[in-house]
Amino acid sequence: MKSIPPFLHKFAILLSFLLISSALANIRTPSLITAIKPVTAENGNVFLHRDGAGFFATVDLIYDFTSPDTVPMSLSFYTHQTLLVSECLKFSSYDCEKYHCTPNPTNVDVRNYFSFTAQSYWAGANLYLDYDHWGGQVPSLIATSCEANTTDSYGQDRYGIIGLGTSFAGKSNWNASSPIFSVWVHDNMMLGELIFKKDLYNFAESATPVAVLKASSDWVSTLSGTVEIGKDKTLDMNVDLIFDLSADSIGLPLKIFNQVIEDLDSFGVKNCATGSTYQPSCDLQGDYANLPNITLVSGNSKLVIPPKVYVLEYVDKTSVTLNLKGLSNDLTGESFVTRSYDNCIVLDAKFMNYYYVVFEYQNENGSTITFYKSGKGAVEPDDGDNGSWWIVVVALLVLIAVGCVVLLLRKKKENDNREAIENESMHTPLNVDDRRS
Repeated sequence: MKSIPPFLHKFAILLSFLLISSALANIRTPSLITAIKPVTAENGNVFLHRDGAGFFATVDLIYDFTSPDTVPMSLSFYTHQTLLVSECLKFSSYDCEKYHCTPNPTNVDVRNYFSFTAQSYWAGANLYLDYDHWGGQVPSLIATSCEANTTDSYGQDRYGIIGLGTSFAGKSNWNASSPIFSVWVHDNMMLGELIFKKDLYNFAESATPVAVLKASSDWVSTLSGTVEIGKDKTLDMNVDLIFDLSADSIGLPLKIFNQVIEDLDSFGVKNCATGSTYQPSCDLQGDYANLPNITLVSGNSKLVIPPKVYVLEYVDKTSVTLNLKGLSNDLTGESFVTRSYDNCIVLDAKFMNYYYVVFEYQNENGSTITFYKSGKGAVEPDDGDNGSWWIVVVALLVLIAVGCVVLLLRKKKENDNREAIENESMHTPLNVDDRRS
């Protein structure tokens, strides 16, 4: 009997290798290679990467699935106005002629962003954060000059800022009538995802939110209430709350920042660097575990900022560096803000690593921001959620392929044994008794 052709064995082994490689390729951790295209993560999510200037997304300027022309841009969760740059601080220049934008140089605008003021004109520019949810001919500001009292490197390695707000013309950038998105930040603080839905299965520890805040159409929430330091220390607040993945610390209005530093003294955080309004280093006299939560209380909502979020470094059990900075238009460097944001609390990527945050448009009068403790497996995947179906499919295919390989090898072994027996019987001489018979 003939043995199984060798090419079938090679085909089965190759099939197994390809299936296993496919399974490994679906691991959630994104790579810089795959991040070249705007849409790269599972389920159409957009990968976020972090460098020295904070998190960024890659944005396609030409709408090309196969060979996109992408540039890194920051994301803004506090405005609908997208900013491109002719000349502004350290931002890279956008070539309006190359990308066939439609400029309107006579329509001039002066706009405050968080850390700088931009003198700009309006234009329509092709921008695609992804190909299904956000993008198109985006109404944009082209900055011609900027003023700031901040770090010299602001805007380095960025081509501008994507405004994710939904007010006015910002709503037209979204393909959905009721936009929704969420943000997940990896524990390594270098990777993340912008997710165009609420995905509690993959990113939330519990299906019960820890807080829900009302917000404007540009995702700014007004808080009126108190800041609690532990259970006994409180101070009044009437502020706007915004989110910034490019922020290097949690920002507090200077008056609140100074009071928080003073109140932490009674919990053993002492001798903070005099006059420091940016990530102050302090002695720790006591147990890190006894540090209090900082809680923002507004109406029925309580948003907790634990030590894990507001402490940047805990060194040798004797000192801490706080992930906090005071904000004021009168300050310089990292603590400088424009007057439009002089009374804001800014929550950073470290906060958005601790919480899975969902931004959901309600109507033209406002939206909601919902906070869940980050984790996985809070609920079963939605019917439309790809979830982990591919894992089951790939596992079954791998098992089938492995089974084929085992079956083929077994058949080959049986054939080899049969041929060996037949060959042996043909070449073995008959004994005397056999000859007589």
